[in-house]
Amino acid sequence: MRTTPAALTHTRIRCAGRRRPQPAGTAARRGSECARLAAPRRRLRAGVFLIVLSGLALPAAWPGPHDRGVLITHLNTELEYTSTIPTYEGQAELRDCEDAVCVGPVDPERGQVWFVLASFENSPGPVDLGGAQFGFESYDTSRLQFVDYGACNEGFLEIPTSGWPGPSSGTALVFERSRQEDVVELYWFASYVYGEVAIKLAPCPDAVGGIAFSTPPPDQEEDVAFDFGKLGFGTEGYNPCDPVPPDLDGACCIFDECFVLTEDECTAQNGVFQGVGTDCFPNPCRGDYVDTSWGVLKRLYE
Repeated sequence: MRTTPAALTHTRIRCAGRRRPQPAGTAARRGSECARLAAPRRRLRAGVFLIVLSGLALPAAWPGPHDRGVLITHLNTELEYTSTIPTYEGQAELRDCEDAVCVGPVDPERGQVWFVLASFENSPGPVDLGGAQFGFESYDTSRLQFVDYGACNEGFLEIPTSGWPGPSSGTALVFERSRQEDVVELYWFASYVYGEVAIKLAPCPDAVGGIAFSTPPPDQEEDVAFDFGKLGFGTEGYNPCDPVPPDLDGACCIFDECFVLTEDECTAQNGVFQGVGTDCFPNPCRGDYVDTSWGVLKRLYE
């Protein structure tokens, strides 16, 4: 979690939502074209927005509400892309992260619709997502062609990197109204698949410190993604939503506050791990406690 003093002023940018289909090979240029159309207003707010999610602020102190949040892919096998539908926002139909479909067929004749979502089912909460950002690792563009895509933030602010949604690119979103669901849609894509290919999620290239999630202003508590999913077409995918085995957790003391984390997570936060299987009740982080009485203490100092 990072706490940023800057306040975010929302600016509505409709360009971030709908993109019209274009010939194969041009999809990667559409994000930058959209950015140019919105450039006058986008430049006024881009610097402020990037502070919200970039990590250019105070160092991490302890986990925020979206700690252990993961970024996942999900293919809705019931959908087939058609240009007559202006947006597929709200159509992931995924309520439980573990049910995400992470494998699809190679099919050059059918436009497949899939989603990137954030899951906070293993996060401490409360979920209050004001902004998010993610990216793609490199992939073979000759085997997968995007024909349409859009942010699932009701047409609000989006700041893509150059070449989005191409290989090694990313995008950042902000919501006009924060999201409180355990599973939150972030983006939808429609693509034709011509050969075996995998789309692996990654931190947004512009994300300093790998920040993925932020609460709204004024607190703007920031967290990195705990893990990243992968959508495989004709090949293996990956769903990171299996819960962390409870026997790997333990109490972690960060100053006098206690959090249940793995040892690696605790060490990353400069905490003191209390051991596997320990918990925070009673709080082991507030000094040594001795069962005694006022009378005994009084006699000690008479």
